[in-house]
Amino acid sequence: MKRLGTTTRIAFAMSMWSAVVLLGLRICGILDDGNQEVIRQRTRLCETIAVSCSQFASRGDHDGVRVVLASLVKRNADVLSAACRPRSGGELLTAGDHENFWPTVDEPLINASVNRISVTVMAGKEPWGQVEIAFKPPVEAGIQGLFFTPSARVIVLAVFFNLLGFLYTLRRCFCRLDPAQAVPDRVRAALNTLAEGVLVLDSNRRIMLANEAIAALFEESPDSLQGKTIRDLPWHREDEGLGSVDDMIDELLVPRSHDEDTLPVHLRIGGLIRTFKPNASPIEDRDGASRGTLLSLDDITVLAQRTRELRETMSELERSRGEIQEQNEQLRYLATRDPMTGCLNRRSFFELAATTWQEAGEAAREVSVIMVDVDHFKSINDQHGHATGDEVLKRVASVLLETARDTDFVCRFGGEEFCVLLTHDSEAGAAAFAEKLRAAIEGLQFAQLSVTASFGCATSLATEAEIETLLESADQSLYKAKRSGRNRVVCAERGETVNA
Repeated sequence: MKRLGTTTRIAFAMSMWSAVVLLGLRICGILDDGNQEVIRQRTRLCETIAVSCSQFASRGDHDGVRVVLASLVKRNADVLSAACRPRSGGELLTAGDHENFWPTVDEPLINASVNRISVTVMAGKEPWGQVEIAFKPPVEAGIQGLFFTPSARVIVLAVFFNLLGFLYTLRRCFCRLDPAQAVPDRVRAALNTLAEGVLVLDSNRRIMLANEAIAALFEESPDSLQGKTIRDLPWHREDEGLGSVDDMIDELLVPRSHDEDTLPVHLRIGGLIRTFKPNASPIEDRDGASRGTLLSLDDITVLAQRTRELRETMSELERSRGEIQEQNEQLRYLATRDPMTGCLNRRSFFELAATTWQEAGEAAREVSVIMVDVDHFKSINDQHGHATGDEVLKRVASVLLETARDTDFVCRFGGEEFCVLLTHDSEAGAAAFAEKLRAAIEGLQFAQLSVTASFGCATSLATEAEIETLLESADQSLYKAKRSGRNRVVCAERGETVNA
């Protein structure tokens, strides 16, 4: 079972003391339940009934007395029974179950009991008898009735409200007590020498002690921070996902490795947002029970600002490097490509061809070269203009680039002449590929003209010849195709040299 706090126990003891005082006043009669006033009221009622009965008794009208008594019992809910008892010992005139509620007859003329009262009835100047009236008790009998007495209700309410008042007052007082007076001067001096802010919190996260460093940040004295809760500080949550301040402290109290860093927190001070690195340690008593928390806040605002600036600089450098790399790629593309057709230029083609030829020689693979020449291109320029000629070259180059594989190289060799270097391909494959290109070019649609091209193919193992020899052989095959009627594919046989 959880033990009550010191404040609650003190407030409970004080409220119990007030209950003892009230009970003492009740015993002494100073705190009255109102019984005497009830007796006086009931006595006056009995005297009034006695006067009425005296008038009828003087005339010997017993029926009139019965009517008065019956009317009293019927009309008054507090009256249980009533009777008029003659002194002469005659007939007892009753209303209600009087024998049950008035068991004895040896009663004084005026009984001070709050439940049974008797008054003398006069007939002229002589006593004729007495009126006896039995009343309901003001409260029920037993413990239940005791708690419904006015004094008991006063005591219970006084204890309850005193307990609430004492709790509130004591807590307000304890919040304003200066716990620093119980801290040795050397401890306070040691805390004040620390450059980081230090707060000592109780179990309710209320500030019990603050050093000068944290107080200077808020431009206050350490005493002015005491009594506030840690939630009263002007926290600024940059990330809503971090949760409440209490959650942050609970997370700091969880043991962690030395390499694991804590997330920074932010406080709005003087209109500015300052960044702090928090650390927390539990304060425990001799039994190991937690009594509070030691919270330190290291101001890293300048470091955080420098870090943000460095990250922005690195991000800017990264963007600049990306832009430079993109520009270099564009420059490399422009340096290696024909600007009009997008094919490789001769210089880049020969560099790539030399590398490919060396790799093919090491792997003993075949390499094929296809030379392509647009038929009657000069007449196209002469008859349709250079703009149409440029359009023809662009579309022929587009067919070559789209049909070639990723491992093949397409070069604008010069003017209307193109060269395609095929890797990993045989002589038959190169011929079929060239025929595919020829058919595609023949199928191009132009206004007022048709376009065809002639093809010369050559294939060789990289170990049997040089790339220049293969290019020369393909070029000779191209001239042979042009001389034999154009719009066709001519392939040189392995090792053949075709004379122009």
